[in-house]
Amino acid sequence: MMLEDARPPLLLTSDDQLARFSDIPGLASLCYQQPLAAGDDAPLALSAPEHTAYIIFTSGSTGRPKGVMVGQTAIVNRLLWMQNHYPLGADDVVAQKTPCSFDVSVWEFWWPFIAGARLVMAEPEAHRDPLAMQRFFARYGVTTTHFVPSMLAAFVASLDAENVAACRTLRRVFCSGEALPTGLCREWEALTGVALHNLYGPTEAAVDVSWYPACGAELAAVTGSSVPIGWPVWNTGLRILDATMRPVPPGVAGDLYLTGIQLAQGYLGRPDLTASRFIADPFSPGERMYRTGDVARWLDSGAVEYLGRSDDQLKIRGQRIELGEIDRVMAALPDVAQAVTHACVFNQAAATGGDARQLVGYLVSESGLPLDTAALKARLGEQLPPHMVPVVLIQLPALPLSANGKLDRKALPLPTLNQERRGRPPESESERCGRRGVQPAAGLRRERYRSRFLCAWRPLAAGDAPGGAAEPPVCASGDAGTGDGRLDGRPAERAAGVRSQRRAGAAPGL
Repeated sequence: MMLEDARPPLLLTSDDQLARFSDIPGLASLCYQQPLAAGDDAPLALSAPEHTAYIIFTSGSTGRPKGVMVGQTAIVNRLLWMQNHYPLGADDVVAQKTPCSFDVSVWEFWWPFIAGARLVMAEPEAHRDPLAMQRFFARYGVTTTHFVPSMLAAFVASLDAENVAACRTLRRVFCSGEALPTGLCREWEALTGVALHNLYGPTEAAVDVSWYPACGAELAAVTGSSVPIGWPVWNTGLRILDATMRPVPPGVAGDLYLTGIQLAQGYLGRPDLTASRFIADPFSPGERMYRTGDVARWLDSGAVEYLGRSDDQLKIRGQRIELGEIDRVMAALPDVAQAVTHACVFNQAAATGGDARQLVGYLVSESGLPLDTAALKARLGEQLPPHMVPVVLIQLPALPLSANGKLDRKALPLPTLNQERRGRPPESESERCGRRGVQPAAGLRRERYRSRFLCAWRPLAAGDAPGGAAEPPVCASGDAGTGDGRLDGRPAERAAGVRSQRRAGAAPGL
């Protein structure tokens, strides 16, 4: 679908992937392992600031991903602000570990190159593995990196007095993608002393549009459960408006709108959606505003505090999910009359730290007969990306309704996952240790290893490691998948000392 929408003139791919795209008519391809043919020395087309820099596809409410077009001026403004605000030098090492389908990867790729710093790339999927990240940071002397808050929670849970030395070279750590818990920031600061910075912004506004220091005096001043999203970056604006598009006073919740140079050009091939989300700015004629769908309020400090979503779109462990999209796919399944998806915390998952929410699907049968939920779940896996497939499907005789006839989400029953799961017994001491750590948090009673669960790093990190090792076995955390990820009982590389780095000061705008 993305190739159909984007219509690229050339596809860069590998030999083993080329066959996947052979049926797309008119698509030229180039395998990067093969030598280039001699060119005709034709001059390259000149690029202009108003041209599109990149397109990133995000979850769409229609069931089809939508391509967000970001212009060159927008991302250049973002990169120059970041270099001015958190200056990199020739001795800095930036970790590139975010998949390129997420816009954080844009600054990971290009920021070090405009500053003369060094970029090091992590192995694919290593960003899900806290102990692999420890080894990666220690091996390459990483000074700058990014975490989604739920993955920072997993990383913090993997640290102790000995292996915290893996963080000794870190100077600045950035978080974005989810609300950043205040308690997690304080735990990170106490363990490492490394400056932590909270960034906020949707894909539709060149990665990030606001910043807040989640460290030092600014962190000490936070009274809420999550760190504010802060103040706007250069040449951008944050507006909090009521339902009549009037500014709200400090402390009052309202809808968050974005303005300025970093707004995306719109959605690829979707002028209707572009017009509904990028609207005229009533306070600045000729300019646009982007309706984020987020609810926020002004604090007395002038910073903005994020309060949640105004619609059914949410982020779980940094991945954007529109519940309505899942509902539509479930409702199209055989013998399903009604369907609704809910993100909830059940069993003992709330104690694991980070974002413990999981997706649950509720179905009402059209015929009234029992549904084959296992088969339906398999069908969902064929039509939805893995992070959007509910961990469990529950059949109900009817959806619960409130007094006004609307769906009563609070009345939806929570699932219990104490039943025997399909899988295999653990085969190694690492797997047995992993099961001991994960089983209580996942709420599973039977001794099965290969089963869908959310790895619970806090209890796992506190468990006994095989052979008296200090580290727990490594599991691909943060994904509601099977347990057949990497289990690696090898100790992380050690290094003596922890260096606390001073936070970079604020910089004036352009």
